[in-house]
Amino acid sequence: MSFFLGFLLSLCGSLGYGMMVNAPRQTLLSSALTGGLAWIAYLLILDLTGGIWLANLVASLMIGVLSNVFAKRIGTPVNILSIPCMISLVPGGTIATSMRYFAQGDVLQGQSFFVRTLLICFSLALGFVLAEGLVFLGRKNGKR
Repeated sequence: MSFFLGFLLSLCGSLGYGMMVNAPRQTLLSSALTGGLAWIAYLLILDLTGGIWLANLVASLMIGVLSNVFAKRIGTPVNILSIPCMISLVPGGTIATSMRYFAQGDVLQGQSFFVRTLLICFSLALGFVLAEGLVFLGRKNGKR
C-alpha cells in the first residue's frame, strides 16, 4: 500500500470515527490529519525496522504530541482529538485472529497472536505516556 493511500484511508477512518461519536466539528480536521500522519509514521517505522511494537510506539507518540498541540490551539480536551486517531492502530484483527485460533483448539497459535496483541496495546499505551511526559516537560521548560 502506498503511503499516500494509507494516509488518505487513515485520515478518512479518523474523520469517520470522529463523526460517528459526535466529536465537535472544530476537532474533526485536526484529529483526521493527526491520524493520517501517525499512520505514515507507523508505515515508515514498520518498513525501516520490521518491528510492529516500535511502529505502534512511534505512531502513538506522534498522536499524543500532535493531539496536545492541536488541543491547546483549539481549546478542547486532548482525549477528544486522540481517540479518533487511534482507530487505525487498534489491534482488532490480531485479537480476532487469536480468538479464532483458540476456538479452533490451536492454543499455541492463539497464544502467539494474543501476545502480539498485548505487545501492540502496551506499545500504544507507552507512546501516549511518553507523549504526555514530553508535552509536560515542554510546557515546564517554556514557562522558565
